[in-house]
Amino acid sequence: MKIRIGEYQLSSDANQFIVSETKIKETGENIGEEYQTNETYHPQIIGALNNVLKRRLLKSDATTLIQLRIEIEENMSELRKYFKETI
Repeated sequence: MKIRIGEYQLSSDANQFIVSETKIKETGENIGEEYQTNETYHPQIIGALNNVLKRRLLKSDATTLIQLRIEIEENMSELRKYFKETI
């Protein structure tokens, strides 16, 4: 399984779900090339999805609770969309 969610990717092996972040190489050879870094490992899909939501919110520029709530709702809506597409 490999599902791209914005700058993150959910994948799995026989034992766990993996949250990876897509990054762009900025130095050395192949500058501008995308690559994945495994960030976290989860025994259940809900933990992986919660981690993606948490990572997105930690990068938020919200300055009020209302802005943060809107970002939470937007992120949850996007995650639901990806979930529906995979069923």
